Amino acid sequence: MKKTDWAIRGAKNDMLSTLGAIQRRYSYLDDIKYALSKDLATVEAAIEKYYFELKRPLFKFFAGDMLEAVVGEAHDEFLNSLKSYIRQGRLTVNAGVSDRLLDSLREQIVRNLDGMVLEADRNMRTRAREFSKVAAESTNNAAMAQIQSTQLKIESITKRTTGAEDLQKAWAKLQDRYGRRDTVKYRDGKNYPFNTYVDGRAKTTATDVHVLTTQYDASAAGVFTGMITSHGATDSCKDWEGKVVCFTPEGRNILAGKYPEARNLRTVDEIRRDKSTHMWKFQCTHGITSYPIQFLDDKDARAIIAEAVAA
Repeated sequence: MKKTDWAIRGAKNDMLSTLGAIQRRYSYLDDIKYALSKDLATVEAAIEKYYFELKRPLFKFFAGDMLEAVVGEAHDEFLNSLKSYIRQGRLTVNAGVSDRLLDSLREQIVRNLDGMVLEADRNMRTRAREFSKVAAESTNNAAMAQIQSTQLKIESITKRTTGAEDLQKAWAKLQDRYGRRDTVKYRDGKNYPFNTYVDGRAKTTATDVHVLTTQYDASAAGVFTGMITSHGATDSCKDWEGKVVCFTPEGRNILAGKYPEARNLRTVDEIRRDKSTHMWKFQCTHGITSYPIQFLDDKDARAIIAEAVAA
């Protein structure tokens, strides 16, 4: 994706800058004084408005120009990798990008972003509601402490008695549990800086879109296999670099009609779901190129399949 890297990087930096400006405007959402001075309905309305504003730059970047640029480049690379077979008339490939594919990818991206923002919004609202309860209980306790101090003619009340120290601890604890306006809870249950997560998600989404586009084009053209790209990975991805895999289960079944051992080849989706490897998980940048072993001579095809199955 070299041609689009710089364009994506510039657009991504613009998005992150916009997100940062919005986060700074709503910094009061993480201020205990604001949480104590406003009623719950006001706080929740501010949270809703905050995440509504965050969605605009997110959608513009992920579901807009970046998506079309990556899909277009993946399609061009697919055509170039098969041009000899196309010239020979052994394959028929659509010259343009599929509108159906673009719409499907855009819907998927929007759905994923909506889910991420909805969860962050939900966590912030839960934090606000739980703190509201703690504050109400503290107010009652403080009122009782004041009455008792008057009755007993105690000259001063400590911070601990009035509940101020406990409120600070409760606020910090709820922030650790539910996060802040500038964090997002990942699937491991930990809160990560929102913009760092979005930066990583940009890399992941670009890779996902590139792989899905190649997968779609291969299925439409009748290409059954592809080769995973290599860049010297040192994590669990290294075992898959340069390996041949099937684009779909249907293509694997067709290929197995000629080469029975091909039934043991893995598909793109199977590897994506495999939790034992980082391949095509968060921040993985491995792509896949078309590699139609169906057009190779039998000896070469069998050798490639055997190597891939042994992985």
